[in-house]
Amino acid sequence: MTGDLPAVRAGALAYDEGDRRGQLEASSPSSAFTVLITLEKDPAPASPSGKGIFSADVVARK
Repeated sequence: MTGDLPAVRAGALAYDEGDRRGQLEASSPSSAFTVLITLEKDPAPASPSGKGIFSADVVARK
């Protein structure tokens, strides 16, 4: 999410319950944005609807 723009789905986290590790590779044309990871029942929701479990602001280095 960037400012007032709607959320954009970057993909589904490949999560291994046994190792308790996950991985997702994505890119963005924005130099600053917020990453939000949510728990979703639907693997491809139109917008975030599940419980947010992680959020981080990302700013590209200059």
